[in-house]
Amino acid sequence: MKRKEKENYQDKIDQFRSASNLKDIAALLNYKAKDLSYILYHLNGGREKQYCSFEISKRNGGKRKISAPTSALKDVQRRINKLLQIIYWEKPSVHSFLKGRTIVSNAECHIHKRFVFNVDLENFFPSINFGRVRGLFIAAPYGIDPKAATVLAQIACYKNELPQGSPCSPIISNMICSLMDSQLQSLAKRERCTYTRYADDITFSTNLPIFPKCIAEIDDRIVSVSDEFCKIIESNGFNINYTKVRLQTRDMRQEVTGLVVNDFTNVRRKLIRQVRAMLHSWEKYGLEKAEEEHNTKYRLNPTASKEGDDGENDKEKNKNFREVIEGKISFITMVRSEKMKKTGKSKYKKKGQTPADHISLNLINKLYEQILREGDLPIVRTEGASDWMHLSTAWQQISQDEKYKDLKFDFFSVKKDICFGSERLLKFINIAKDSKKPFPKKVICIFDRDIDKINNIHKGKDFKSWGNNRYSFILPSPKRYQDKEISIEFLYPKEFLRTKDEKGRRLFFSDEFKKDGTHTKLKNVKFGYNPNTNTNYKGWSKILERKTKVIDFGVYKKKGEKYYSIALSKTKFAYNILKKEKGFKNPNFRNFKKVFDVIGLIVRN
Repeated sequence: MKRKEKENYQDKIDQFRSASNLKDIAALLNYKAKDLSYILYHLNGGREKQYCSFEISKRNGGKRKISAPTSALKDVQRRINKLLQIIYWEKPSVHSFLKGRTIVSNAECHIHKRFVFNVDLENFFPSINFGRVRGLFIAAPYGIDPKAATVLAQIACYKNELPQGSPCSPIISNMICSLMDSQLQSLAKRERCTYTRYADDITFSTNLPIFPKCIAEIDDRIVSVSDEFCKIIESNGFNINYTKVRLQTRDMRQEVTGLVVNDFTNVRRKLIRQVRAMLHSWEKYGLEKAEEEHNTKYRLNPTASKEGDDGENDKEKNKNFREVIEGKISFITMVRSEKMKKTGKSKYKKKGQTPADHISLNLINKLYEQILREGDLPIVRTEGASDWMHLSTAWQQISQDEKYKDLKFDFFSVKKDICFGSERLLKFINIAKDSKKPFPKKVICIFDRDIDKINNIHKGKDFKSWGNNRYSFILPSPKRYQDKEISIEFLYPKEFLRTKDEKGRRLFFSDEFKKDGTHTKLKNVKFGYNPNTNTNYKGWSKILERKTKVIDFGVYKKKGEKYYSIALSKTKFAYNILKKEKGFKNPNFRNFKKVFDVIGLIVRN
């Protein structure tokens, strides 16, 4: 959280610093004192019995122990994490476990450097024990009462260490490292280097002709760490893992937190080749055999057991093959998309597409192609991450109608982070229709009615057949929006679209605002201004030029000197309907019948 944002939480910060016992901590976390006490000391035999421990394989060999709390304790730790994100004064050199910072932002600090020096801290989380956590909260700058500090340490620690798997361990580790970060930053500044830390990965880089000996030096290919550097690490309660100390020069492959940084942040070529091989195996042998081969080769054997059960509940957990591929492609896309945002140098980047490159797009297309081949029923695919939620919920009700009893099809649940959008969905159709490999079942693609190019393709047609079992159509317009640009949300009654969630947030619409962004009816409500950055959102005025545009971000209400976001995201709106949350149960799906009528025409054709 940025320092300016923390000004809105000064009351919470003051309340934290004045906490003196369990009752005060409970109030900070919105618990009753007796409920928090029960979870910590009595539920399932106390907090020490509320963990599930297992091991996972590290990338470079060895095992990492994960201790994950059960649901009740995990909820407490999540609230602790949220609280400490407000309390912790983040440092510019720290990129781990903070909003807006990732391994990519960490690696970007070290692009195009003559030297890159990497150090790994040994047993990072286990070396942070109960006493260190308790002492952290008692000491400056937090200075809370020892009794309250003890409660916080009891919530955070397991078997006298900070457990990997706890939601609050990451932020506490950053707080523990604050002094070390300041000392290493000072050292880097003095020696004209750049310093960053991501969890236990410490990196220094420089363009100096010789790497500073006050940090490290290399002699006959052996890297030795300076006494000054070692002293800083050890005085802060950590040890260096000397097997992971590296000093990389420009003529080598320079890596920071697993990413190559010689010219720009990038993934290893080995990872891209691996994903291509996995997709090829899936295409050639089918999902079941490809998954069997993967599990045989990369089987994970975590001994997952609750403490005290003598291993009777041990399980073997193998990652789902499809999820593994999706995860790897999402990672590649995230890294390479960040590169596109920074450089803007991609001849593959087109208007309307999120920043990415041809490698990422080809892998995503290949993944979707294989997922869509699974099963025998026709499959409906939408352009956005939330559209399928609306349609599947509507179908649960509408399918009971006798008219649709014989209509059978599946929905393709698009993952948010690799959602296509209209341009990419259109590209998917064009690539697939020209494929020499026949597609075994019908794929029905549904577009919103809000882009002229897409609307013109489907003009005067119920649907368009592209060949090779590919079909598409645009959303039918309800009478009140006839011939207007609409998205799927406009199929609901107008009054339902303004339903508020439990936090008072709702969808807004472009015709609710004046040209300057102020709301036509609601006082102190404005769209377009971002109080966190004190700037306007890019392109906000163009959004208001469209009369039927859903606005699901950037609407703030001012109360006194504080701003509160009151816009509900489209994804959250859809999720509330899917899960039948309070206020979102059983909306009128009358206008959705036209969608399923078109699907019926295609399926029965």
